[in-house]
Amino acid sequence: MNNDYYESIKEETLSKIKSMRFKRAPRPEVVSYDLNTAKRLFVYEDEGYSSYKFLIEQVNEESVAVVRRVIRDNLKERDIEVELVQISTQVIQHNGKDMIIPAPFLSFIKSDNTGRILYIFKEFGMQNTLPTSYLNAATKGCKADNYKIVSLVEGRASMENIGYQNLSEDEASEKTHLYSIRQFFEEVFDSEEYKKFIEVIHEITAKAKEVLGYRVVKTLTPSTLFSYKKAVEYKIKHFDYKDAVSAGISDEQMKEMEKQFFDKDFYKVMLGNKKFAVSFLTAEWLYDSLVKSGKIDFTAVAMGYLKSMEQFLYDFASLSTNEKDGRNRRIFAGRNGLIDLTDNNIVNKKEDITLGCLTQFFQFPGNKDLLRIEIDDNTYEYIKNKLYDIKELRNGYFHKDNMEEWDIVEKARDNAYVLFYLFLGAYDVHDKDAIIGIPDTNNRNDYYKLCEYANYHETVIYYLDYGKTDERTGAYFSGIDKDISFNEFGDAEYSGVYFRRMPGIDMEKCEVTIGDVIDGRMRPKEAEKYTEEDLPKTIKIGTMNLTRKGMEISGPERALYVEAKFIEQEEIAKPDF
Repeated sequence: MNNDYYESIKEETLSKIKSMRFKRAPRPEVVSYDLNTAKRLFVYEDEGYSSYKFLIEQVNEESVAVVRRVIRDNLKERDIEVELVQISTQVIQHNGKDMIIPAPFLSFIKSDNTGRILYIFKEFGMQNTLPTSYLNAATKGCKADNYKIVSLVEGRASMENIGYQNLSEDEASEKTHLYSIRQFFEEVFDSEEYKKFIEVIHEITAKAKEVLGYRVVKTLTPSTLFSYKKAVEYKIKHFDYKDAVSAGISDEQMKEMEKQFFDKDFYKVMLGNKKFAVSFLTAEWLYDSLVKSGKIDFTAVAMGYLKSMEQFLYDFASLSTNEKDGRNRRIFAGRNGLIDLTDNNIVNKKEDITLGCLTQFFQFPGNKDLLRIEIDDNTYEYIKNKLYDIKELRNGYFHKDNMEEWDIVEKARDNAYVLFYLFLGAYDVHDKDAIIGIPDTNNRNDYYKLCEYANYHETVIYYLDYGKTDERTGAYFSGIDKDISFNEFGDAEYSGVYFRRMPGIDMEKCEVTIGDVIDGRMRPKEAEKYTEEDLPKTIKIGTMNLTRKGMEISGPERALYVEAKFIEQEEIAKPDF
């Protein structure tokens, strides 16, 4: 098909989606018969969710219709003979339960040198898996010799069938009968046709997202704030600080700063309960919520980062009052001019100590002694320049005009990450931890850390080693702490650590069959609470990997808790919240 054909498909589809999205005034008869008077049970969604859900379902149906139309038009254009067949929605018995199989959005028989092949088109996903009994019955009912299932996915359709990840795409498709839409196009049409098709599909998807304007924005309740802090912690640990400083600091100096920033957990200041940390987390939440928005005013997002930096620098300056470090330091306070940096002045003159005053304070050579002795002159010069950049960013964009360019938000965010990294890595803050919220590692002991890890990592295999002859030795899943509570800042208080014994699994690598799982022979026991005294000397962790036959249990791989000491683990992916 030529480019004009695909362009018309795109314009027609987007026109239909726009007409679905743009609401009309409600009809009088609908208003008079107010459905809101009928109160449904179990309403968990917010207002507007149902209408958006209905809208997305409509748009999805229209999108699927585009695929069906393009395929049928291509078949006709190329004179490829197929026999269209109707397969209706069915209810079948599967594993002892009723299972509804929706009618495929397109199905036909095409003959090749192997016989009559039934092609069934469906949406991708394990939840859309078609049972073999259904496929065999459909193939027999259509008098076909074999079948191919085409999923609406660009590649690796076989991924919805567990156990074929190590095979090539074509090998896996041959064994599972699952083919991607790309494989179908290349087999029946050609690769050039697929390129034109997928390009227009991508364009329709991108434009439709703009028209729909719908994203899931999660509310930060105390429990979700706890999870969100986990997600932000992952981002802090994986931010590219080296790239952000643009070679302004040597590798040796960065390693030195990371000893304090990461190794001593100083970065956790950014996740704490101080005002600057709350501002930073709020800015991150707005950033995640609005990152794909259109032309709106982003001032609130960028200002959140700048506010967090100003509050942080103010608290940091408060560490160095004359009373706290015995030095007669001075700070500029607007109309008051230079004032002594005392506990009294920094509180009473707070409104006059602006971001500019704070950056000047740390840029003043007389305050260079606040740095750790390991920090060299080049790093200090970089810090002074960064403070200047932050002040100029604040003065350049945040007065009268709206901020409609997202790149300014990115600049503010990058500056916030770098500022926290520089100050928490390069400056000496010993004996003053409480003022800026440096975490007290003695407060949260190793048992607390184990509780936190086990409650959050439910799919890890835990190997509790009480000794070879102790029947308690073996593999466990963790259990959810049902009595967990959260304060207003999202900090968790655990009632204990909970484990569920996996029957028949010892300390060795092994494989569990699908039959064992289905029959319930591998169902873990009820979770039990373990106090510090109940725990073994050693707890290790392992993984569970899906295979064709079932699940492979790795055996102990890494130490987690040894002699009552918790061993930190690296997150392999950004946590969800």
